Amino acid sequence: MYLKDLFTPPKIKDKPEIQKKDYKRDTVYLYQYGRLKNCPNLSPFCMKIEVLCRIYKIPYEIVECTTMRSRNGLLPFIELNGDHISDSDLIEMRLKSHFKIPTLSGDLETQSVALSKMTFFHLFHIIYRFKTSEHAFYETIYRLVGMPQALKFLFLPFVKASVGKRFYARNTGAIGDFELKELDEFLHKDLEIIQNTMKGKFLFGDKITAADATVFSLLATVYYPFHTHVSDVLEKDFPKILEYIKRAREPAIDVHPPLPRQHLLLEPAHLTMLIRALPVPHGLQMDSAPTPSTLWLRERPIVPELAEYVENLVGDKTRPVDDHDSQNIAF
Repeated sequence: MYLKDLFTPPKIKDKPEIQKKDYKRDTVYLYQYGRLKNCPNLSPFCMKIEVLCRIYKIPYEIVECTTMRSRNGLLPFIELNGDHISDSDLIEMRLKSHFKIPTLSGDLETQSVALSKMTFFHLFHIIYRFKTSEHAFYETIYRLVGMPQALKFLFLPFVKASVGKRFYARNTGAIGDFELKELDEFLHKDLEIIQNTMKGKFLFGDKITAADATVFSLLATVYYPFHTHVSDVLEKDFPKILEYIKRAREPAIDVHPPLPRQHLLLEPAHLTMLIRALPVPHGLQMDSAPTPSTLWLRERPIVPELAEYVENLVGDKTRPVDDHDSQNIAF
């Protein structure tokens, strides 16, 4: 079996089964992580696709995921007219093609694509390192899980230790292992490029474009959720970019009505299995079914960054989101 696998050419995974069987024609079903109160999403890749849909007035609905992933094992992915499309770059290209979104003229389109690639393939990893070095990042994850404050002393160190180590390894594997002061040099250089690119209210003039969706989403997801070193750099050294973030926020996020959303949730029994793998305080019962001590986990989405921990144990369930969950995100 080992030799057979060794000499077998790699094969791309089959596309997963379409979830939305009764889809509406030309409506994008966007599968992404859960919302934050002060920012649409902690993931710039998920936020980018939602912003694209908003600025180009593409009909869409959000499905919040816990364990479901794309063919590539990532979020976001979309379903459009019964087709599964993964990877935010591929999604962007398919949306532009299907909805006939015009490109920029001449060299501006080339500059737009180059700036977007720099943003997500270099600047993202720099910002990612600063974001995940903040204690507030893990507190945000803790709140997304919905765990009770009474057990914060127990579960938060676990989240920080297990998730933080994986994040650090992923980051250094992408751009190398640098000291924070060295990353700060990279950060300033990349932000300087963005600032020098700006040709009006937005990156390429007075009309918001796909490049703005990419750059704004990355910067907004590090500036709004909690304070970081990047926040200090923007406020002190790049006030022009900070003004741009606040200016881009309105067409990208603020002016649109709430949309239907769903959660993909875990069964209570599967949540109990997860709890069994964690340190348990004295007096907390761990029966086969959820007890009053564990009812706080009954219908709460597991934080996306912990989803890999239980992916092989769970199945996906769906339910409509309550009306109060569908309000606009408040900045």
